[in-house]
Amino acid sequence: ITRIKLPMQMSKIDSGTFSQCSSLRKIALPEGLASIEGSTFWKCVSLQEIYIPATVKGIAARAFGGQKNLKAIIIPDGVSFIGNSIFANCSSLSEIRLPSDLTKIPDETFSGCIGLSQIDLPANVAEIGEEAFMYTGLIRFVVPDRVEAIGDSAFEGCKALEEIVLPAGLKSIGKCAFWGCESLGQIVLPAGLKSIGRNVFRNCKKLREIVIPASVEYLGNFPMSNCDALEAVY
Repeated sequence: ITRIKLPMQMSKIDSGTFSQCSSLRKIALPEGLASIEGSTFWKCVSLQEIYIPATVKGIAARAFGGQKNLKAIIIPDGVSFIGNSIFANCSSLSEIRLPSDLTKIPDETFSGCIGLSQIDLPANVAEIGEEAFMYTGLIRFVVPDRVEAIGDSAFEGCKALEEIVLPAGLKSIGKCAFWGCESLGQIVLPAGLKSIGRNVFRNCKKLREIVIPASVEYLGNFPMSNCDALEAVY
């Protein structure tokens, strides 16, 4: 199957419906579609683009995961929920627009998206889940002002990441959050930060200095192990 046109009256696509349809190149989703269930288009490796109708309210876990040739996608503003890993290992994905009402970037959302060098998160995002941007191609990243927690391994292995801007209200950074961010030269931790997980900056080989705020109550083991360029910790 290379092309599919779905009936206009369809309101839901069940889990795994088109999973691993490796030859599928084009699909027309009907206006009126309300939800896309888990793994619906998982590993549809020939799909390069897909239009999501404005009527869609939710996209479940792994819906688009493993689409090696997907380059760009727009998630309409009506979508208020996205599941874990929806774009995991979409290695060619380089352009995406997220809905304005989104409040969380779930676990593994963009994990393995090595072609993703930049992304703007909606202002309403208040949480970044575990491994959300793990092994992406991000170069510069601004964490929205409402975010209070960055999950474990959220940016682990982002070797191209040179700069990340953290919000003043950030309270916790999970373990291994920036492990292996080899291009990260500096990072400013906000004054109200409470918790820093273990191995958080491990193998950040260009990190030169870091200031641990007086507000920090917990600092995990080996936070700066193998930071070869590190000259000062305050």
